[in-house]
Amino acid sequence: LLLAYMDAILVGTIWLTNDYRRLYIHHMAVLPEFQKQGIGRSLLQEAIQIADKQGLQAKLEVQSDNAAALNLYRSMGFKVLDGYLVMIRRN
Repeated sequence: LLLAYMDAILVGTIWLTNDYRRLYIHHMAVLPEFQKQGIGRSLLQEAIQIADKQGLQAKLEVQSDNAAALNLYRSMGFKVLDGYLVMIRRN
């Protein structure tokens, strides 16, 4: 879990897990009033550094209509994987 604080206020988080091949980046979030200040980019950069140090690929999921997140992820080297679908089973 990576946390970002500003003036003792928790403003952003990323939850990380790995399977010894990939570092999975889950649930990245920055409070709306703190967005567009580079906090998400800093959190993501830290996650990428962790992956690099451990020799892991970094993997994340994003909603296709989240243009701001897509732009951030693409600017940091992430690419859409052709041929992959995300599937879920709900009760």
